[in-house]
Amino acid sequence: MVVLSDSFPTGLECGTLNANVQPGSSVAIVGAGPVGIAAMLTAKLYSPYQIVVIDKDEKRLELAQKFGADKIINVQSFDAMEQLDSVVDGRGFDSVIEAVGASNTFDLCQKLVGPGGSLANIGVHGKQATLDLDKLWDRNINTVTISTLLKLFQSGRLSPSLVTHRK
Repeated sequence: MVVLSDSFPTGLECGTLNANVQPGSSVAIVGAGPVGIAAMLTAKLYSPYQIVVIDKDEKRLELAQKFGADKIINVQSFDAMEQLDSVVDGRGFDSVIEAVGASNTFDLCQKLVGPGGSLANIGVHGKQATLDLDKLWDRNINTVTISTLLKLFQSGRLSPSLVTHRK
């Protein structure tokens, strides 16, 4: 009951749904504890093409693989970033889920998310973590409504007349 009332709702609602996991997407989950594994299992329900689980604990990584991770990567491996980049051809992941709650893992997640991707933070942070907006602004994180907004503009339901200043 604890797993169904805590780990799975957090993994699904705060992780999978907030990270906008979609069919055919690439997913990176940093943290292979109970909540990270729950995020992985619920993400699988949305048919992504690749789920990579990242941790430093080999036993947790083995469990993630047993439960169906497509790839596991030990973050302490000397070539961890190269392995991660090779999974997505250097483009970054569509969905990234932070399930540890540490500033260094949050920093890693910011490096992993690709243009137009989503980053969901489900780890409980005991200390401050920095959101590097200076590095994320041009990746259009969570701008999943652009296509809808374009259609609304083309149909005349939205007007660009909200511009108030012109040079």
